[in-house]
Amino acid sequence: MKQSNMISHQLLILLIATSLWSPQLLAVAWDDLSDSEKTTLKRFEQNWEKFDDERQQRLLTGAKRWQEMDPEQKGVMKKRFRKWQSLPVERRQQLRERFREFKQLSPEEQQRIKNRIQQFRSMEPEKRQALRERWNKLTPEQRERFRKMTPEQRKRFRQLTPEQRKALREKRRNN
Repeated sequence: MKQSNMISHQLLILLIATSLWSPQLLAVAWDDLSDSEKTTLKRFEQNWEKFDDERQQRLLTGAKRWQEMDPEQKGVMKKRFRKWQSLPVERRQQLRERFREFKQLSPEEQQRIKNRIQQFRSMEPEKRQALRERWNKLTPEQRERFRKMTPEQRKRFRQLTPEQRKALREKRRNN
């Protein structure tokens, strides 16, 4: 009985130790990468050893995804990357921050946003353009207030008549 407890205890320690020593949390030497990973990540070779473990793992994950893409998917990704690179640094930083905020949302809220984006993309181009123009006419404060509204608040807002919306805006200005 005592020996089985000791073995159970040793197995438990081994299990805990191996879970803490996850390969995903260890740095990967450049020479340990596969040839295909080296090819995909070639532009990072000079700085590879300087990257922290997390960055190396993100790059390896991206490289694996890239290798699994067909030529059409790679073309789409190259186009997106060129578009990303052409954005001003401030805009890229703003988008990174918005993505971090998105990742902190609950899975339900993330799904709701994804559904809304899909709904927007499936609209007729004229309707999308009209919606964009309405959004662009909003002040930064109005946009931020809209973003912070809960789904219930948005639903109630949409149900207001134009006169009620105008009265609400006047009330906010006076406060």
